[in-house]
Amino acid sequence: MKPKIGRSPGGTGRSRSAALAGLAVATLALTAACSSAASHPAAAGASTAIVPGSGQSLAGAPGATATGPVTGTGASSMPGMTMTMGSAGSNTAPAAPVVGNAVAIMNFAFAPAALTVKAGTTVTWTNKDSDAHTVTSQGSGGPLQSAALSTGQSYTFTFTKPGTYSYLCTIHPFMTATVTVTP
Repeated sequence: MKPKIGRSPGGTGRSRSAALAGLAVATLALTAACSSAASHPAAAGASTAIVPGSGQSLAGAPGATATGPVTGTGASSMPGMTMTMGSAGSNTAPAAPVVGNAVAIMNFAFAPAALTVKAGTTVTWTNKDSDAHTVTSQGSGGPLQSAALSTGQSYTFTFTKPGTYSYLCTIHPFMTATVTVTP
């Protein structure tokens, strides 16, 4: 017995041209839905534009231009990428300890975060933030125990014994730092 012309091999009775026509209609419906202004408010003139954050650009986006040099490793394999190195949150090594005797408390951080002093040095912490901060040893029984420092107030402590002293702000515990005392 011969198969009937125009029938699918599976015997469903649908002709190949009808199946292709159905596929074409489905494709047109999807294309219309995806390109309609209702499914993309930005296409309808709504104000949903992408706005880069501080230090960001839309480099590589259609119609965008890069603002700044392309730096860092792999720059040639990623044209249009703007990458800066050494900023907060990057994978760079921490800064070397600073030598001195003053620590500024500003932008919710101790600066420097790692200070190295000789035994007998008096260190002064000065609050330059609008919020109050403390200078408090981490763990129990540490020597650093300031009261809450308001803007412009200072706290001093003289380190007499070598060692590493870790401290934080008890009001903002994410603020941490160390003082390393050498002989």
